[in-house]
Amino acid sequence: MIWLTAGIVLHLAATLYMTGLIFFVQIVHYPLFEEVSEINFARFEARHRFRTTIAVLPMAFEFLSTPLLFFVSVPGWIAVCLTALIVLNWVWTALVMVPGHRRLARARDEREIRRLVRNNAVRVVAWLARSVVLLILLGDGRLLPG
Repeated sequence: MIWLTAGIVLHLAATLYMTGLIFFVQIVHYPLFEEVSEINFARFEARHRFRTTIAVLPMAFEFLSTPLLFFVSVPGWIAVCLTALIVLNWVWTALVMVPGHRRLARARDEREIRRLVRNNAVRVVAWLARSVVLLILLGDGRLLPG
């Protein structure tokens, strides 16, 4: 039982961390890409991708611990929706965001930068929805076992 409680607490922490991080990326980080000069952009983008990989490691734990939601008092349909949102974030990241960064690694492109900001909004909404639902479930006592 203790492992389940610990896993759920860490899952919630990872979700809240990623929600805060994705808001920062949306409001501060991606818009500042437009301020980086053409001369420094390729180096900036390469360093950005490496450092971002480190910063988003909790995303992997969040994904891997999602099945734990099916072992607590969370209604099944809510656990399915929460799972769908994390899958959406992974698929959207892989199919939309990563290719955008690859294009930026080749050359600075203001349209691509604006596209990153717009496309990132999907992840902002998905992580915010996960955080809100998980916090409501925590408040109702349905998120933790026993």
